[in-house]
Amino acid sequence: MKKLPVTLLITCAISFMGNSQTIVTSNAQMKNVVLEEYTGIHCGYCPDGHARAEQLNSDNPGRVSLINIHAGSFAVPAAGEPDFRTQFGDSLVALAGVTGYPSGTINRHIFPKVDASKTALSRSVWASVAPEIWAQPSPVNIGFNSAFDTSSRLLTINVEAYYTSSSPQASNYMNVVLLENHVIGYQSDYANGNHTDYDHKHILRHMITGQWGDKINTTTKGSLFSETYTYTIPLEWNADSCDVAVFITESQQEIYTGFTAKAVGGSVDGSTVLFIGDMEPPQTAFIKGSEGSKSTFELKAISALSGSEDFEFTLTHDAPISWISSFTVDGNDYTDKATISLNNGVEKAIAINVTPDATAAVATFTLSMKSLTNLTAPERLQKVYVIAGVTDLILNNSSAWGDGGETRAKDFEGPIKDGLNYAGNSTFASTESEVIDMISSSDILSDVKNIYYNVGWSFPSLNDELVAFFADFLDQGGNLFVSGQDIGWDNFETSGYGTPVTSAFVGNYLHAGYIMDGDQSHSQLTASSTDGIFNAVNSSSLVNKYGKNPDTGVDYFYPDQLSVGINGQSVFYYNGNTSKTAVIRSRMDDYKTLFMGVSLEMIADADVQKEIMKLTYDWFTGVLSTEEFDKGMLELSGNYPNPAGHYTVIPVYGNDHGLIQISDLNGKIISQHEYAKGITEVQIPTMDLAEGLYLYKIFERNENRKSLLFMVKH
Repeated sequence: MKKLPVTLLITCAISFMGNSQTIVTSNAQMKNVVLEEYTGIHCGYCPDGHARAEQLNSDNPGRVSLINIHAGSFAVPAAGEPDFRTQFGDSLVALAGVTGYPSGTINRHIFPKVDASKTALSRSVWASVAPEIWAQPSPVNIGFNSAFDTSSRLLTINVEAYYTSSSPQASNYMNVVLLENHVIGYQSDYANGNHTDYDHKHILRHMITGQWGDKINTTTKGSLFSETYTYTIPLEWNADSCDVAVFITESQQEIYTGFTAKAVGGSVDGSTVLFIGDMEPPQTAFIKGSEGSKSTFELKAISALSGSEDFEFTLTHDAPISWISSFTVDGNDYTDKATISLNNGVEKAIAINVTPDATAAVATFTLSMKSLTNLTAPERLQKVYVIAGVTDLILNNSSAWGDGGETRAKDFEGPIKDGLNYAGNSTFASTESEVIDMISSSDILSDVKNIYYNVGWSFPSLNDELVAFFADFLDQGGNLFVSGQDIGWDNFETSGYGTPVTSAFVGNYLHAGYIMDGDQSHSQLTASSTDGIFNAVNSSSLVNKYGKNPDTGVDYFYPDQLSVGINGQSVFYYNGNTSKTAVIRSRMDDYKTLFMGVSLEMIADADVQKEIMKLTYDWFTGVLSTEEFDKGMLELSGNYPNPAGHYTVIPVYGNDHGLIQISDLNGKIISQHEYAKGITEVQIPTMDLAEGLYLYKIFERNENRKSLLFMVKH
């Protein structure tokens, strides 16, 4: 979606193309959601999709249009079953990039945080992304009415579209769609058993304006499109159960807004929620502050309401009480709120001022703009961020929760905070992962040495932009802790949200792979007895923190079983079974990482949670020195001769093709030696190695089977 400049989002004096409008409102409105759901009568998960769509609609009356498109193999009927397919379905499936059923598009919009490659979305995220659409002003309003002649069965729809601002595209497309409700027929249902009397709703019956709509040739501010469409409803469809959905697309793939009304005598005037105006964001919305120094964000406010209008501006924040903040308008400073008069279309400069003190924080400052005349109209918000004094950053994933509910990863940041407090850290703070997009310079986080990424059970667990940020942070010498369930599943299973970029990050930077989605059999977390950092941590049971599937009653409990990459090390197992890795750490020349396949809050023992965080922090910050760490982690035995002179012989398992990796105590890899299946010993030359301690790791099937120290002495 192209971002419309704020100056284009203002209602102007009405100028019409042809006759003035009689149906549609001319006041600027916010967008409505159009959910096109891809479904089928043999799709067992589709009833859950239908229920989620209906819930979204009922929770937001008048703001959602539902269109159920039956297409693909799941829509093919057996003998005696209804056929809801249309000539339009396959092309729509291809446009959306549908790979599984049910899925759906929200305004045919690409949400990069969910999937940057296609518009088709899993049902679990529909409710979480819809507010992004509702928060945007629509450049065009839609109004229509419909009438039905019972004798001829001719449906007549009069449509108007009024542009309150200019579209970025010279041509848009009007779409008029016929839907039918309450058609009783077969439906597969994995949760509740198959139905023979399922109530099918919002069935796409026909696209009256054709596959991609009727072209609108003039899309400038103040223009009016007016057209009448007719369609003869077939006898086998019940006109009284039919709806008309009308929406406008910028091109084929971006819907501005849409409405649904009864086919027989329905009408809408295009009113959603009044758009009062907006605030143009500053060039930089995220600033690194410093103690005693004022940072300033320059914004512009503009009214979309006619004439002169009083607005109440209010500044709220979550900054430490000792920080100083205000906003400035016309040379006057306000600490919390002020009433400011704005003229239609005339920009007003506003500055947000923030002065941190020595208290470490990432603070969000929100300036709201509310019309004092139109009190029911939603206020407009602009957020800015200041970070100061932070060395350790908790980053909570902003993505949707696994069950599609309102829970977020931030709700489970407590154990990470408790652990850092336990470690004696007073310079940590937390924020949402969405702010990463606002970081314009690497200098903003130059004081941050360690990041603790809290995923919980949220999806997508990673996205391309976020892993690019993490990779750069690690390459620059930072350390990364990652905690969450289903991260491996999400990035390696075809049904997850992972991309080649995110899965490569898990492999190349977290040094982990994925074996299987965990279940109740992964009931205990046990430390590796050979690990010098975590070996003394007590075992703890793992518990479900996320509730149950309401349809099946099964716990949302999926701790990932991980595989260990060449540069990784298993540090915790499930149920004491060393073949079932739960947590992996790695130490490279530039960085350290700890990757938990189970989320920290799922560890039942709070003392174990805190101990894991303290030890991670101590390892990241060097409180546990390299020598202490490596000596504690490894046994000084296994190879011979030891100390080695010109060579040493290392016993290996030989169950499969393997690799021996030699590194120094700083983790720098010096050499690697492959061996074939069946080999039981490998001779390693050491004549070119300086005297001292070295580490060897034995890998088979890409799993670290043993890590031991040996000495070279010439």
